Amino acid sequence: MLDTNNDGVLSRCELINGFYSISKDMKKAENDVDEIIKQLDVNKDGSINYTEFLMAHLKVQEIVTEEKL
Repeated sequence: MLDTNNDGVLSRCELINGFYSISKDMKKAENDVDEIIKQLDVNKDGSINYTEFLMAHLKVQEIVTEEKL
């Protein structure tokens, strides 16, 4: 739903729009998205591609296990 142009990449703008639709606070949305991109954007192109998204998902699965909870 965030990938509004269906190119398989989440741009900064797409992410900000998605976060803003929830928080209604543009500055917070921008700050949150900048932090997410900083953490996930492995190839440093300013967006989150499908591979980076999957890697982040797998990392969360490693962190959040039933055993650790």
